[in-house]
Amino acid sequence: QLRLTDRQTVISLPDPTVSMGAFINPVETAQGPQKAKLSLSQTIPWLGKIKASRGSKQALADQGLEALSEAKLLLQRDISILWAEAGLLQATHSLLQQKYEMLSGLDDVLNIQYTSASVSHEKLVKVQMETLALQNALANLTDQEYRLRVKVSALLNMKDPINPTFFPEISNEMVDMDLDGAVSEDHPQLMQLEYLLQEAHSRRSKAQAEFIPDLRLGIDYILTDKRSVNGVEVAESGNDALMVSAGLAIPIWNWRAKRSTVEIETWREKQVESMMQSVSSSLDESFELSRSSLRQALREIQLLEGELIPRAQEIERVMEQEYVSGGA
Repeated sequence: QLRLTDRQTVISLPDPTVSMGAFINPVETAQGPQKAKLSLSQTIPWLGKIKASRGSKQALADQGLEALSEAKLLLQRDISILWAEAGLLQATHSLLQQKYEMLSGLDDVLNIQYTSASVSHEKLVKVQMETLALQNALANLTDQEYRLRVKVSALLNMKDPINPTFFPEISNEMVDMDLDGAVSEDHPQLMQLEYLLQEAHSRRSKAQAEFIPDLRLGIDYILTDKRSVNGVEVAESGNDALMVSAGLAIPIWNWRAKRSTVEIETWREKQVESMMQSVSSSLDESFELSRSSLRQALREIQLLEGELIPRAQEIERVMEQEYVSGGA
């Protein structure tokens, strides 16, 4: 979990400063000579600086979370693409295997007919060459399936190629797909840029707050020895002193550099806004192109399943009857 909460903040007050000093020449006071001093000071930045720093770190953490979400979606997409390719290879292999078996049967028939001189040598050789081509195509499909298994293993960080049974059997049933909608506003790429914009805004606010003084609070504990008169210590002397101080850390140096920082962060904001528009347009374009390609593919599938395949099966049944009756 990369998100921050109010109780788990990365940015807080600066570390306090502890210092110790000794008087080379003790300072004589009514209580006695002061020998040493212990100091503790705490700088309290302008509240806007803490808020801006916290917002910057929060946005940075959220960017990391969205980057993780994007990586997850990309992995799912790549697996889905390979899954679809595996289905295509399985279906193609099944069809070519059926065709190979039919051609093998036709080859046997033509061999018999060629022996009886009822078919030409050219027709027999043509079928034999087509059978060899199918054998090679089936071997190529087997190699493609192996390479696909290697790709899936690499995506899943596995050493050996994935087991062939990892992919499901292909179903002829079409899945209804909703082609309406648009790119989600919560898309990880857009959210990363949104948090990047928030980070740039926080950094600009922090840079602007650098012109505001910080409050500095301190407390000094002064060690005091007993006062003596003519070698005799004075009673009730030697009380240690305690001093509280307050001040302002005034930013009087490097104004040009601070002003440049504000300008840079302002420019970064505009740059991120431009990137958001560009990425949004690119995602919309990719979405529309993918949706158009999907419509085309579904239309072709519908044409095949609704018209072409049934008519081809009808032709097959008619030719089979003609073959049985000796007409073909």
